[in-house]
Amino acid sequence: MEIIKFLLVGGVLSLLIGQTIRLPLSAAAGAITITDILVFFAGIVFLFYNLTIKKSIKLPGEIWSQVLLFSLAALSSTILASKNFSFVQLGISSLFLVRFLLYFFLAIIFYNIVKKSEVETG
Repeated sequence: MEIIKFLLVGGVLSLLIGQTIRLPLSAAAGAITITDILVFFAGIVFLFYNLTIKKSIKLPGEIWSQVLLFSLAALSSTILASKNFSFVQLGISSLFLVRFLLYFFLAIIFYNIVKKSEVETG
């Protein structure tokens, strides 16, 4: 569980450097940031941890409608653009939706890992 918290803190702190450190995928495909890598590994470790101890994942019910609405709008936009763009360009634009869903999964991880008693208010 501590490794997940470490990856969460690392992911949040890596937002400070933003797009400064980018790992290019190819000439046209954009890049992956350190934040993307840390969030991905936090998700993998979180899923592995919860599946091995057979703990259920709590989902924050208040935000599902907004996530679903945004994801459907992004997906429909990508489908509608299929007439105007190449398959490679559509693949690249789909990666932005994947990044959004990955970052949303980060919120689910926080919701399950960080306890209210661990958060300072004031």
